[in-house]
Amino acid sequence: MHNHHDGAWACTEAALAGNGLADCRPTLPRPHRRLHDALEAANASPADLAVLLRHVLGWEDSRGGSGFGLRLTPRDALPDQDTLSNAGIDVTPLTEGRWLLQRRAWSVPGDPTSTLRGDPLREVYLEHDSSQRRTDSDVPADTFWVQTVGHSTYRTSGQGQAARSVVTAPPGSTVLLNLPTGTGKTSLALAPALLRSWHVGVSIVIVPTVVLALDQERRVQDTIAELSHRPSPSGRYAYLGEMTDSDKQAIREAIRTGEQRILYTSPEAFSAGLAPALFDAAESGHLRYLVIDEAHMVHQWGADFRPDFQALVGMQRALVARSQPDVRPVTVLMTGTLSSAAAQTLQQLFGDAQPVQLLSSANLRGEPEYFLTRWNDPESRLAALREVLWHTPRPAVVYVSTPEQVDEVRKALRTWGLTRHAGVSGRSSAIERQEVVRDWRGENSPATIDVVVATSAFGLGVDMPDVRTVIHACEPESLDRFYQEVGRGGRDGAPSMSIYLPAAQDAFLAESLSDPTILLATTAQGRWEALLAASTTAEEGRLRLDLDARPVNVVESGPKNRAWNLRLLTLLVRTGALSLLAEETYTERQEGNTEVVPHRYLRVNFHRELDWTAFEAERTRTLAASRHGLRHLRRLASGDRCSGEELHEYYTFEEAWGYSHVPTACRGCPTCRRERRAVPSAAAPTPPVIAWQNQSGPSPQVRLLMPTGRLAVVVDTQRGADYRRRAVQIVERLIELGFIHIIDLGDVGSVSTWQRLQRHANPAPVMQSYDEPNPWHPFVPTVILLGFTHQEGPDFDTWAAHFPYTVIITPSHNTAPGRPGTPWQDLNGPCISEMRLTKDMT
Repeated sequence: MHNHHDGAWACTEAALAGNGLADCRPTLPRPHRRLHDALEAANASPADLAVLLRHVLGWEDSRGGSGFGLRLTPRDALPDQDTLSNAGIDVTPLTEGRWLLQRRAWSVPGDPTSTLRGDPLREVYLEHDSSQRRTDSDVPADTFWVQTVGHSTYRTSGQGQAARSVVTAPPGSTVLLNLPTGTGKTSLALAPALLRSWHVGVSIVIVPTVVLALDQERRVQDTIAELSHRPSPSGRYAYLGEMTDSDKQAIREAIRTGEQRILYTSPEAFSAGLAPALFDAAESGHLRYLVIDEAHMVHQWGADFRPDFQALVGMQRALVARSQPDVRPVTVLMTGTLSSAAAQTLQQLFGDAQPVQLLSSANLRGEPEYFLTRWNDPESRLAALREVLWHTPRPAVVYVSTPEQVDEVRKALRTWGLTRHAGVSGRSSAIERQEVVRDWRGENSPATIDVVVATSAFGLGVDMPDVRTVIHACEPESLDRFYQEVGRGGRDGAPSMSIYLPAAQDAFLAESLSDPTILLATTAQGRWEALLAASTTAEEGRLRLDLDARPVNVVESGPKNRAWNLRLLTLLVRTGALSLLAEETYTERQEGNTEVVPHRYLRVNFHRELDWTAFEAERTRTLAASRHGLRHLRRLASGDRCSGEELHEYYTFEEAWGYSHVPTACRGCPTCRRERRAVPSAAAPTPPVIAWQNQSGPSPQVRLLMPTGRLAVVVDTQRGADYRRRAVQIVERLIELGFIHIIDLGDVGSVSTWQRLQRHANPAPVMQSYDEPNPWHPFVPTVILLGFTHQEGPDFDTWAAHFPYTVIITPSHNTAPGRPGTPWQDLNGPCISEMRLTKDMT
């Protein structure tokens, strides 16, 4: 065993001997710390301790060589020999009643390929010491990013391109961001929101779960405190159903005045309790961004599970319409897994006024290794699950498809002697979910949960970094769901396991869940006629629909009837015939567990006559897309093809308004193990910044100086320090006039220079580049700073072609390419002196 493990192991030996050393806990590796927590907790059974002890033994022997063992004196609180053996631990008696414990080799039941490359657990035990861990390539961050979120680098180049696309998006535009989980989508909402609210402004981030809203609120509070940003008046950044009335009122008032800089909330609260305040903010020009996190849920959950996921589109359109054109909020749709079907749905719903622009920098997760099995009946599957849970690392998630299955699996875990587990399903309240995540993480207090048994209702946005094992004791209804749930493992970049354990009987439920509930065209027409009969005329010729309307042959009323009407309207929106606008008066409504009652009234804006043939075609497309996802999952689960190749094919697509190319990657699967290969995780592609065509550009006064969109400014001086000082002064003035991208090719500006210029520019962004102009730079007015050292000047025509407006700042002694005696400015016009520029811009 290497020396740097000795301290952690000494603490663990002492804890196992009953001499708990709490002071050791903060410095322990995570597996050791979790074992310590269990030894101190009242809910840990001998079986739990045995499984955690196996994990610690694996962590140690993967680093110190095979044959590592622990010498232990047995006592009543510890597992006996049978329990240790169940967890794959061999016990060798020693003198004086002591035992030598050693981890026994293990293979995944039902997957004969699991040991073809050796111990299937070795890389998982190695965690960040594994050569297969994820490594991100940081790139220097723009000054606006450093100022707002305090990070000196972008986590990936894709994050940087996404950030630039959002802060340069013109009013009223919509951008769809597809970036891998773990690459900082949280900051992509926070940084633009804090920047654009530097003086005043409100951004709303819609998240699918209360747990996620609270988690994001904590991050915002930490960021604002660490960077001394101006806080929102209430100090709260999440709007939740269980908040006090006074807290809700304070937030609504801060929205109206533009002082609530950023707020996380649910779709239901967005289109209900917050609506009046948001409309007031829109009329006052205070709304900056409307962000929908986990936007693929609009496609996946909107039809059946929570209809407000698609109803919020009407609210978004109403808010944009209520704002003045020059201050309309930018809509940002963010996701980490985007299929072609989900992208098309988002384009159809949000691309009414203008197309959604897609920026995708996605790659496949390199953390999981896939172990694929299939069982003939639930009993044999349950036996396999027992074997897996006795041997695999913690923390772990077991996914099933129904709340009843959650209860069944947890009952089995108790039968096996495992007690440190919890269940989460659509029946779980928001508070219950918060408690599970807190006790699972064990950050500020000892962890009391090692395994979460859950339906798909658990996991969205839950930032649990060190999940090592994800088990599917079910057949999910789509490849999307399976892959998103696999992604709960290894969020910290360390290797994880995905163990797939479906039984034959799961097929029927998966097929049932894969078909969204969609009305037939004939049934839909009857509902539409009932809606029309109960409608009234709203402003500008729009119709106001009462979602309580129902055909005479329909008995069911209330929330379920409203949901059916909303499903009908949602599909009509997808045909392009109409768009939905939310009502502007609401009553408070709290997020429910499995279904939320949609509000009663919506307004309809017609674009063309209804076409029921188009309705049926869209219905067919939606059903086909859902079945397509299940078909791809079954192809992956067959093990006949590399899992990475299957995922690459599913998530790669191209549309007129954007494309997503997802490189193939696979840390391991049956095919790769049989063929003795692995497809390493490739870096996510670097997309170009979205070239927004309808930006305002620089101010009119500077445009007069550059009718062809380009201008050279010559600084005449013989001293480098003087040149740098004067060049920065010119940049400062140009930033005021709309030149927000600076390419510094001569190290003219220092870090402090850019920080000062950003403070001067707020709330506009300042972006810096340090390489020659290229298509990956933002399509915005740009200043190019040449260095003071004598050089041949650039090809202005080529460089200027990359930007709508280009200003080059150059010292007077630079010469034309290939002509040493000819000043560069003599051949590159229009060209003016800094004095002339300063005079004309005053």
